Amino acid sequence: MKKGLLFIILLVILTGCENFKSTTYTFKDVSSMSAKAAEKGYALLLEVQFCEYYGDDRVDVKTIKNCQNNELYSFKAHELAEKIKICVGITLCKDGKEIISRTNWFANVIYLEQGEITEIVLDDNTMLSTYMP
Repeated sequence: MKKGLLFIILLVILTGCENFKSTTYTFKDVSSMSAKAAEKGYALLLEVQFCEYYGDDRVDVKTIKNCQNNELYSFKAHELAEKIKICVGITLCKDGKEIISRTNWFANVIYLEQGEITEIVLDDNTMLSTYMP
């Protein structure tokens, strides 16, 4: 009887903990944009915003102010978040002065798997658009 009760308690604890597993995502810029800009004497600044959605409702926004090339960033998603729309602000500078600035969106929506880690990469093949997906 005690073993059966102990087994049930252990099972409840283990399955209950599974429900509290965080949904996270990582982001890494591995594109050659910064290197190409540097070759021409420019500095490229990236600001990346992760707009988290539940259905059509935005539930949170997380931002990387000065995204560094090849650096891995990790975020815990809002508990209701099921998808992410990513906005990339690109600013080109020369001698400390802004030359041009524009905003692009990842053309695809990123869907999150609850309790899992979703890896997001900005590379030279990433489709960007001027329109929010």
